[in-house]
Amino acid sequence: MARTLGFDGGYAVPIMTLKSLSIMTAASGDIVARIMRDLGLPQNLEHAGPEDEINLADYFRVLEQVSLEIGDETCRLSQRSLMPGSTHFVWSGAAGEGELRAAMKRVAQAYNMLHGGHYNGVREDADSITYLIDDRGFPYMRQDEQGYIHIFLECVLVFLHCTLMLLAGDALDGKLRKVWTRRPRPEGHRAHLEFLGVPIRWNARTYALSYDVSAASLSVTGSPTGLPAENAVYRKIVDLIEARGPKQPTRMSIADRVCAQFEHGISEQSLIARALGMSVATLRRRLADEGVDFRGLKQRALNDRAKILLRQGYDLAEIADLLDYADFRSFTRAFKAQNGLTPAQYKQG
Repeated sequence: MARTLGFDGGYAVPIMTLKSLSIMTAASGDIVARIMRDLGLPQNLEHAGPEDEINLADYFRVLEQVSLEIGDETCRLSQRSLMPGSTHFVWSGAAGEGELRAAMKRVAQAYNMLHGGHYNGVREDADSITYLIDDRGFPYMRQDEQGYIHIFLECVLVFLHCTLMLLAGDALDGKLRKVWTRRPRPEGHRAHLEFLGVPIRWNARTYALSYDVSAASLSVTGSPTGLPAENAVYRKIVDLIEARGPKQPTRMSIADRVCAQFEHGISEQSLIARALGMSVATLRRRLADEGVDFRGLKQRALNDRAKILLRQGYDLAEIADLLDYADFRSFTRAFKAQNGLTPAQYKQG
């Protein structure tokens, strides 16, 4: 019987997928285990068996952090890396279209250009509009990791579905009719696709998202602003997974809800208080009840983001600008106060 690592129940992927991810990114050090530790997840990958699973939302949280840290949105799946910001490029181009059919074609064209081949396409007929991924001939880093490739591509379909939802609105979710995967039907169930709530076509020629044809004429909402698109897509994925999964017995803390607002690019205390439906005074009091304060949470969020940017190779002036410090000296002082070492020393370590 499968065990779900992390919290019980809900949608999941095999823990072996993270083992494969760790192997694929080994050149960057054992970052998967460290990211799992930073996210408060169990790190006993070496002792996990083939039937063990990890919650799907947590899996996407790990993927997001790995892609940021190694500077590759494919997480070393492809020989041709996608730099951070690639999703923003794809999304911003599609957001200029009026209807979803045109936006889907722009998404496919952009990914084909980034990957250097005709792997993505859109097909429309009388009853459906389908986004197709034909990965035959794709330059995978490891062709021998077929199980990992199948699950990763299935999660790419989840990523694409949520990208299209952000472009066309939540109404698109009800128009998804079928998901295709090249993987043979597995024994038992694999709930990472089942959470989409539509039939799955196993052993197909391509990976695909098939929508009712009425989805083609949905209006596209406009150009994205704020955080990079990949961050917004990951937030949408996690929200959708958790909305459909079993309700957890404990409510999210106020501190966690504040940190979630930071992830959405909102950092002003008054705006966060309003988003949480309370006054600034009430927010401060609720945080104090949990033993934290707003300033400390904000500093921790900035510090975590600074570490990621340092590992990605940004220089100090760029990081200071991105994180709204007065200059790189102010950033250096703040970083050393938080971590006990300078940014340069952190990068060397």
